[in-house]
Amino acid sequence: MAWAACVAIASGETAEEKIDRLERSNEALRKFALDGLVGRRYEEIKTKDGTVYPEPVVVDVSGRVVRIRYEEDGRESTASIDLGNGPAEWSVLLPPGEASEAVVVRGEATKPGQKVAKAIVVIEGDQGVGTGFLAESEGKVYLYTAAHVLSGNTRLAVKLQNGRKITSFGKFEASDGADLVRLEVTEEVDSPLKVASSSGRAREDMVVFAAGNAGGGGTVGFERGKIVGVGAESIEIDADVIQGNSGGPILDGVTHEVLGVVTHLIAARLDHWAKETRYSDVRRFGCRLDRKWGWQDIAIGRFLGEGQKLKEVTDLNELFIIAMQPSEWESSRLSDFKGHIVEKEIRALQDWIDDKSGSGTGVSEADRKRKVAALFTGIQSSSRAQLRAFKPDRYVWFHREMAEQAMKLREELDKACNEAVDDLR
Repeated sequence: MAWAACVAIASGETAEEKIDRLERSNEALRKFALDGLVGRRYEEIKTKDGTVYPEPVVVDVSGRVVRIRYEEDGRESTASIDLGNGPAEWSVLLPPGEASEAVVVRGEATKPGQKVAKAIVVIEGDQGVGTGFLAESEGKVYLYTAAHVLSGNTRLAVKLQNGRKITSFGKFEASDGADLVRLEVTEEVDSPLKVASSSGRAREDMVVFAAGNAGGGGTVGFERGKIVGVGAESIEIDADVIQGNSGGPILDGVTHEVLGVVTHLIAARLDHWAKETRYSDVRRFGCRLDRKWGWQDIAIGRFLGEGQKLKEVTDLNELFIIAMQPSEWESSRLSDFKGHIVEKEIRALQDWIDDKSGSGTGVSEADRKRKVAALFTGIQSSSRAQLRAFKPDRYVWFHREMAEQAMKLREELDKACNEAVDDLR
């Protein structure tokens, strides 16, 4: 006879009745202990997923969810924590038979405060202005930003919200597969952000805040939105990010951990198929940080040099396009390339045409065609010389990808230029 049955006979209870009584007794003790958590204060709660709550007080317990209240940046905030995600003594209070592993409990989304804003930086370069942010990962503090924010510049300045410049840096790394770079920060900084775990937290409909220097005005703001699409490398959000936000963090609306980095926009589609869908609006994307990336060590001077070489190629592509559209010769687009040899040649041709048109003889069609054909063949000669010296095979991933696109476009432009020269002869 089993021991439980013997005890049951001795006490006048069946085994099933005794087990039921013990379970009810244990549940009463568990409830008593849970009720005892309400009102308890902690110096700090650090969850198993790394989130830290300073000086919290427990305000409610329901099921396996503990609700706390705490202060951050002088503002009162609340959070919900799963019993399995809190201090070790909480895990013994889980309902019998339930797993002790942490369960994600989503609380209310709150706009990031001054503590988060302190970690956002404005990056000023000679080619434009963008955003970056300071975040802790793998025990180090890094400046994260989009690769294209730095690419093409020769000079850079990194400024915090209070005007302080960050000037001490260590290793520079470029992501192998994304428009993403990071630069180790070797000086003391306040309150760096936390990068979300690489387990892939991003989910559709999650509330997020995109932070950055919107419009390049030198100020930091937060745009609320939600995740509308998740891919292996990227997330799509509907927060109103624009030029200047590139390189800024995409923050979990609840924990304010970094889920991604703002990278690019896709223009609205105007075709019939996109009508009355979200594809008829501008779409906004970021690369994910809640996943593992491979990183390539590279001297920042070499990275910037690659960007400058690539910019020379893309600039000549743009001038190629302008040269084949005489209506653009007096546009602001051409003014953007002031001092470039092709810009000077286009201006010289335009001046020659204007001078001849103002004279008594005018411009013959044969002379005009000859001059324009000479311009095009001169550009082609510059193009061939440039591509002979352009060796992007050993560039970082981002620059290789951009170089491949630029060279494909150059092939198309060269073919169009050949056809135009043939027509002019």
